[in-house]
Amino acid sequence: MFYFKEISLKFIRCFLYVTVFNQTVIAQKTALDSVQIIEDNRSLDVYNLTQNVVYVETLRPQKGFASANILGGSGDFRQPMQAGSFNQFNLGTGGFKKINHWGYYGFFSYKKTFENGVKWNGVYDAYDDNPFIWADSSQGNWQKDEIKTVIGIIPPPISKKLSLGLQIVYSISSGARLSEPKPFFRYRNIALQPALNYQLTQNQAIGITGTIGFVLEENELGFYGNSSNNVLLYRLRGYGTFSKSPFVSGERKRVQNDLAVRIHYIKKKQNTQFLLAGYASQRNDDVTEGVAIPQSIGFFTGIEYGGLVSFYKGNANQGKSINLKINSKNGYADDVIFRAESASSIYQNIDIEGSKWFSDELKKSITQVSILTNFSTIDNKDQATRTQFLVSKIQFSGKLNYRKQLNKKIRFNGSLETGYSYVFDNSFVNRTSNTIIRELIIPNYNFHKSNFAIAHTKFGIDIIPEKNNLVHSMQVTTHNRFFAQFDSHRSNIQLNYSILF
Repeated sequence: MFYFKEISLKFIRCFLYVTVFNQTVIAQKTALDSVQIIEDNRSLDVYNLTQNVVYVETLRPQKGFASANILGGSGDFRQPMQAGSFNQFNLGTGGFKKINHWGYYGFFSYKKTFENGVKWNGVYDAYDDNPFIWADSSQGNWQKDEIKTVIGIIPPPISKKLSLGLQIVYSISSGARLSEPKPFFRYRNIALQPALNYQLTQNQAIGITGTIGFVLEENELGFYGNSSNNVLLYRLRGYGTFSKSPFVSGERKRVQNDLAVRIHYIKKKQNTQFLLAGYASQRNDDVTEGVAIPQSIGFFTGIEYGGLVSFYKGNANQGKSINLKINSKNGYADDVIFRAESASSIYQNIDIEGSKWFSDELKKSITQVSILTNFSTIDNKDQATRTQFLVSKIQFSGKLNYRKQLNKKIRFNGSLETGYSYVFDNSFVNRTSNTIIRELIIPNYNFHKSNFAIAHTKFGIDIIPEKNNLVHSMQVTTHNRFFAQFDSHRSNIQLNYSILF
């Protein structure tokens, strides 16, 4: 939905994909083949779709990986609180291992980010739905550090039909602006995800995955040098509602509690696989200011629900698939000052993807063609300023993916995706004009209501030594979005190196 956030999530998933395996292969049963089958979406990956950690043991061999990449992005086709440009460095490692019939899955990553030209942003994520955030009238460059850890534990099955597992997700982050008044944040997120899988018959199973999460974000703002006090702090309370004051120093705390449940049903028959899943989640945020005497500023409630249907037929060499995903998020902001609901938000998405692939044994290659369609709606309302903006759009894209074994040691892979996003309905209603509406709300509305073209590419090689099991992979990936009139754009490029052992 939001491009900058979407890219970051994709790179985290890219790390996870390296440890995802399947038993079907291209030409021979190797871990590299299994990784690429999941990357290309040529096999049903129940773990990635449901986060049920029990499936790590049933689908993955005992392998590990290490990865490093450099990511850079720039362009003015962005939301107003995002960086004008950024550079990011990522390191990751993980794998799966069985010890005494217990399965252990692990993942660790470190990310260093340099953001340039950031305006009106003093929190960890300005577009995380919660409208109770800080923004100041200054701008500058930020540095951020983030660590993420995933630990999965799969004990021996309780019975022939019942299996249990537990996944722990933990991440911490901190960041600060390099110029006065130097806003600073600390962020911590921990989630427990117990999982259950019950085998109904030999070819049918149901599973449940729960999530209990806790998020803590702390913000500080203050002058640390000989700077004049000419910066205004804006305490946002909605999509146009705020309070402001000249500022010297201050503290803000956001406490978030998460609850979620996912239920799925899977059926396999000969060369077909079918998955039906649904989920519901709720987050509750409490935002306070002050240390000695904390005062509540507002409460935010986010309710999300959705489902998916996946159907695969064939095998990794030749087959087809179709995936349907539906997602809806509703947010409600309760202002302490108004003692009433001050703002609300609705985000809805429908994704449809169809894919077909086939192999050429003589050329030792695999070609895959995919068609993707996305429907999305954004509806944000602010009660005090009578502000509302609505944007509904549809996006079509086509993707061509190609892999070829050049010789015994080298394998080539490349993909090209192109498409177009078209806004078929949009409206903006506003009865008040103020600084925040002019600087943040209207530019954000203009961003979402813009038609744009996309062009994504990926090229890489895999080096497979004959005398050991260490596989080296190198890739170059680009993501580009162009405004319809092509007078603005957003481009990202990533260089990635990984080893599989």
